[in-house]
Amino acid sequence: MAGSSETQRPLLVGVREVSKLLDLNADGVYQLVRSGELPSIAIASGGGGIVPRKLRIPYAAVEDYVERRLQQELRRQVDAAPSPVPSDR
Repeated sequence: MAGSSETQRPLLVGVREVSKLLDLNADGVYQLVRSGELPSIAIASGGGGIVPRKLRIPYAAVEDYVERRLQQELRRQVDAAPSPVPSDR
């Protein structure tokens, strides 16, 4: 948004950036992509001939992944919490 005080974030980020954001190594990020937990696109990186492709991940997908993991963890904690003992009044 123009004029917004919010820091602008990129639309797409590379594996290295996602690794830093999630504190994972690159193999961990690739595993999330292969499993479908992180959607990605491959973008041609220019030049003629055989064009190498760079994997890019939508920044919003990284945020969604973190939110899903937080929700899963909260549910796990609630499920693991001891049930209240009924009082004998």
